[in-house]
Amino acid sequence: MPEETIELEYDLHSLPTAQHKAGLAGLCVLHNTLERRKIEPLPKLSVSNDGIVSLLISKSSLKTLFNELFDAAWEEAESKSKWTDATLIREEFRSITDSKTGKTKDQKYFVYNRVVPKAAFLDALQVPEPWLKLWRDAVWGTLRGKPLTRTPYNERADGKPVKEAEKAWKSLKKPFSTEDIASSVYIGAQAKNAEKVPFVGRNDENFLLHFWQVVMRIFVPEVINNDGKSEFRGYVLAIPEVCDIEGFVDDYSLMLSQLKENLRGYRPAESVISVPQEGALEYIAALVRNKAQDGNLAYNISSVEVVHLEKRGNNIAILSSGRLTVDDTMRSKYESIRSSRYNHPVFKLQLIRNLLDRKEWYSGFDKVLSSHDQDWFVGFKTWFPIDVDRHFRLMNQ
Repeated sequence: MPEETIELEYDLHSLPTAQHKAGLAGLCVLHNTLERRKIEPLPKLSVSNDGIVSLLISKSSLKTLFNELFDAAWEEAESKSKWTDATLIREEFRSITDSKTGKTKDQKYFVYNRVVPKAAFLDALQVPEPWLKLWRDAVWGTLRGKPLTRTPYNERADGKPVKEAEKAWKSLKKPFSTEDIASSVYIGAQAKNAEKVPFVGRNDENFLLHFWQVVMRIFVPEVINNDGKSEFRGYVLAIPEVCDIEGFVDDYSLMLSQLKENLRGYRPAESVISVPQEGALEYIAALVRNKAQDGNLAYNISSVEVVHLEKRGNNIAILSSGRLTVDDTMRSKYESIRSSRYNHPVFKLQLIRNLLDRKEWYSGFDKVLSSHDQDWFVGFKTWFPIDVDRHFRLMNQ
């Protein structure tokens, strides 16, 4: 007896939000990687020239999608501090020698057994290991920051199928009915809020929200404190508003395969940004970087949404959010700033802010100079005068 199937059809341009459009693109990317790796059964997926995506899905092929999306494994991890969301295996003491004083002391380490998302679909797209780790850390620190939201990953780590697939199948059998939207699949959704406004959506559209994480990019904002020291603050999730599915799938795959492995601290150097909106600039620029060099520039996204999230205790705080539309002039100016490789974080930060605010490059530097000690800007121990000199030289070329 043939397996029961559900036929779904999506018009990219009729989907309600960027997260839904990115979800449809993420579903296509995920399907593409599974097909290339010959993992079955798969839904039958086709894309027409006018952006209509048709999906013929069975319960077993739906399970394939969810099992791949949430695939995970148990791994050991160690920390100097205690964790509340992992299983403690043992405690270890190690002798640590201070490189400055030469003194040795015993350091206590806590060794945990924890679930780690595999994200094999990103590995199939040749994403370098530091970027894979960043993606995993961001998912664990934001979208799945609360232990109760990690159930699908825990099930896969234990070798079980994802129960979420059963729930999704029942919902898809009534595609035009509505259900609540979980915050783990839609940023900002709340089951209960002060205004008593429900977060609901159509079942067939809610299904897409599981997949936008496949095509998001992660960035790490660098914050400079009053002492001039930098630290990484939360994660910026960049979500593309896709306007051409087939073109985007090709360009996105190429973009990921060309990410560089070099680090800044413990994060990929190219992931470190000055302001959250720079994540949108970098997504837009990276997506067409090679096409621009070939003179065959075409955009398959109309904008990029960025959300700056940080885990605080058991809550995931939204520190800021924004949207940047595709602008080729702005992209070109950003590429110029990026390729100049400025080393002083405050100098680069102000250049980026002025670019985003469409101001002259020198705007606001009076406030910057008056807000910090002169040691930040004058002398041989700072990159600021070197960056200023480089900028003037580039302007005069």
